[in-house]
Amino acid sequence: DEASVSVWMYFPEDYNQNVPGINWNWHEFLVLYSHDSPGLPRPYLRLIVSQPDITKKEFKISLGGRDSVKKANGSDGYLYDEINPFDFPRGRWFNVHYYLKRHNTDGVVKVWIDGNLVFDINGVRTKEATDYGYKMTVAKLYFETSEPNDQFIWVDDLSIYRGYVEPGGA
Repeated sequence: DEASVSVWMYFPEDYNQNVPGINWNWHEFLVLYSHDSPGLPRPYLRLIVSQPDITKKEFKISLGGRDSVKKANGSDGYLYDEINPFDFPRGRWFNVHYYLKRHNTDGVVKVWIDGNLVFDINGVRTKEATDYGYKMTVAKLYFETSEPNDQFIWVDDLSIYRGYVEPGGA
């Protein structure tokens, strides 16, 4: 139950998350989720890029998710860590490398961008007791039909490895 994922991504220099009239200032990529959970997929881990103020070219990056285990306030959402502001690469290709160790109570998630470790989370629930597998989404770019400009991202050279692989090590 260990996997490493590496993918090259490209976001245009003028990339932004401004969708007029609605509050969609984020998207997620490298989403990992259980396919055996009822209802919404859980555990659900995601790397989120957001633009807190759509009038500025400033971004933050977060590692979060959802779980079937509710917190005391009734929420099923989790934020493990975030970097704000984050110098999000635009106008050039960059590498994202993700490591996941699935476990009911002691999972591990590590994320590197261009070889720099940005998240190293240990002791998290990354697997349900009845879970036998998971699915991955490389990128989820949300959009609204009233958006006046098309938004594009490019992905290339997706590699998935069994076990732990250092960034650039395969």
